[in-house]
Amino acid sequence: MPRYSEDDYNPFAAPVSDLAPETFRDPLLDAPGKLVYAGFLDRLVAAFLDMMITQGACGIFTIMALIVIGVADSKDDTSILFAVWFFFLICPLVFLWLYNALQESSEARATVGKRLMRLRVVDLSGERLSFAQASGRFFAKFPSALLLIGYLIQPFTERKQALHDILASTVVIHR
Repeated sequence: MPRYSEDDYNPFAAPVSDLAPETFRDPLLDAPGKLVYAGFLDRLVAAFLDMMITQGACGIFTIMALIVIGVADSKDDTSILFAVWFFFLICPLVFLWLYNALQESSEARATVGKRLMRLRVVDLSGERLSFAQASGRFFAKFPSALLLIGYLIQPFTERKQALHDILASTVVIHR
């Protein structure tokens, strides 16, 4: 049922939702708080910090893989070479997925970059994400990245959601 009277009805107004209350209860602080959505620049800086961390870790994996490839190539062992190339291509994706999904579904509700920017990812009712929801949010970043449109809509949405947030029913808030 709508939360407005017949006199207040506006067919052009945005739909009313029970999913995103204006306030939520923060179990870490055990106190009600105001839901303050994270802005574009805060999220951009957090993403840059996370990129620096993950690229550093992937760089170490790359160096190790290249060393093993060099050793395998000198011995003409194609089975090891194939396994290392597979590892070299799949490992960064798995690492990035686990980095994001495990941290965003943890008690901290944020990756290291988001924690440094004092942000956290929650569902539309302010609750902690499940691992499956955090995984869905990560994989929804691929369509978001397509021509950057999914990220560029973020400042213009009501809850400051990028496309992957909308698809995963999440918001990024200040803590």
